[in-house]
Amino acid sequence: MYVMTSEHTMAPTVKFFEEHNFFGLKKENLVFFEQRMIPCFEDNGKIILESKSKVARAPDGNGGLYWALKNEKTLQHMEDRGIR
Repeated sequence: MYVMTSEHTMAPTVKFFEEHNFFGLKKENLVFFEQRMIPCFEDNGKIILESKSKVARAPDGNGGLYWALKNEKTLQHMEDRGIR
């Protein structure tokens, strides 16, 4: 099973799976990987700030799956395991 998270949800997600004994799955059959974080904008195009000196960021959404599969080496992991 491949589980995509964000930088903010990676640790809590892994912990949740650990606390629930990976829901009966073998730990080696679970792969957690992160999607990208991108800047947040208002509808009018104005950048949203998290603080005076930091741009707010959010996960890049479902479309980010393809980038994450490639750049987080998840596709390579699938190929190495013979998954087509």
